[in-house]
Amino acid sequence: MKRDKLAGSLKALEAHRAARETGETEEPRALRSPAVNTVADSIRTLGASAPRDVAPSEIIDSRFSDRIDVTEGLEDLVASIERSGQQLPVLLRKAPAGVPPGIRYEVVYGRRRIAACRQLGRSVRAHIAEFDDRQALVAQGLENAARLENSFIERARFAAQMDAAGYPSADICETLSVDPSGLSRMRAVTRALPDDVILAIGPAHQSGRRPWMRLAELAPAALTAGRDLRRMIPEGESDVRLTGLVSALERGHAAKSAAPRKAPDIRNLAGKRLQLAVDERRLTLQAKDRRAQGFLGWLDGRLDDLYAEWSEKGD
Repeated sequence: MKRDKLAGSLKALEAHRAARETGETEEPRALRSPAVNTVADSIRTLGASAPRDVAPSEIIDSRFSDRIDVTEGLEDLVASIERSGQQLPVLLRKAPAGVPPGIRYEVVYGRRRIAACRQLGRSVRAHIAEFDDRQALVAQGLENAARLENSFIERARFAAQMDAAGYPSADICETLSVDPSGLSRMRAVTRALPDDVILAIGPAHQSGRRPWMRLAELAPAALTAGRDLRRMIPEGESDVRLTGLVSALERGHAAKSAAPRKAPDIRNLAGKRLQLAVDERRLTLQAKDRRAQGFLGWLDGRLDDLYAEWSEKGD
């Protein structure tokens, strides 16, 4: 009997807590934040209770978007629910004031399941939570992290929404199962790229974070030059659109890099143990003795984090 699946998703979260966008995993981390623990405990309690049937016409979408394209893969989900029923209940909360007449609930998570039930003309099996905005946002993040279906950019956009809602970084990390460096990378991408460009590309489920990080490096110069990135996005699936835009910007970057360069500015550092050569697009650091060589290795191991920290400041 498939009972208590909602609570089971929380067990999966605690067991895995993995960021799988690039095949790189992170060590499991306990849910330490009181705010996150409160929401997780509420979900466990709801998962042990019987769901109720709710008409799709009584449900309004959440203002917090955890997916770029709800319809992606929806046909398979519709077929599954039609064949076997809705196995996993959605989570709703009471609708806020000012919604259209007849609307009683707002989605916390389960938008695709609701869309599939709406398409089939059947009721939605749902749990109803007494969550405020902040708790609903945490619950969305916990469920998505447990199911491990959202792409890097969808998680990054979700983190940006949590930032805008005033959540501390620790809560965002725990909700999305990322460490502070991972959150910094997400912020670097969403702050460098206009949201309309991200939406035009789509979720890019197969691409991981690296193409998005590369796009975030290339896009600011193109935007400053007045280029319309959306017009540069090729036709095709979401992953093709992402890699195509990165390739187009890299070609322009390479052509620009081929122009004649000014002679670099060369200066000595650390008592002449290091020599630094800097021009408009390149920085070269040369070690002059063994101790300085050790510093180069230390620096090399921290470049990703240093770049993410610099990007987060928006400089």
